[in-house]
Amino acid sequence: MKSEESFLLGIKPALITTDHYEFISHLKTNYPYYVLQKRESFSDYLFFQDKEKMHSFLNQVNGTSDSQNPKHIQALGICLGFPPEAVHYFLIAGSRMYERVGLHYMGIHCAGSIDKLINNVLWLWNKYPFPELDKLQVIYEVGSIRQEIQLDYEDRNSLQLFHRVLLNSMNLMKTYENSLES
Repeated sequence: MKSEESFLLGIKPALITTDHYEFISHLKTNYPYYVLQKRESFSDYLFFQDKEKMHSFLNQVNGTSDSQNPKHIQALGICLGFPPEAVHYFLIAGSRMYERVGLHYMGIHCAGSIDKLINNVLWLWNKYPFPELDKLQVIYEVGSIRQEIQLDYEDRNSLQLFHRVLLNSMNLMKTYENSLES
């Protein structure tokens, strides 16, 4: 499911989009928003389901528009509906890309640590219990390695099996990186 669809269905709590989005005038007319960044040719907007969510976000960032500020990044991730552990991972990830796993579900597109995969997926399923609308997609991609799975809602057995596969892949990448450093 696309982020815009999820937002318009009232599932996703907030949405980032630009002037180029085909329904931008509908969003501006019907939803509270905050201009994240004004550019010469277009602007980035953060739309909210209601004014309360917008004010909560603005209070958390204390009016700072510094998108590199960790407080701003954390507030943005939470208001967009990302799992808290995925937001934390984004703040500390650095160059450890071999640990990164992408999650796509109900218009939520984020990344987290392989170590926290199960927690993040369970959080998403609990927060967005709409099995009839979407499947959760997990993507791991580093160099030439790409592993991907689509999980049915609450399919914990497949999730745990795929998690073990990803842990093995991550350990192989760590071993490979260590051999290059030696």
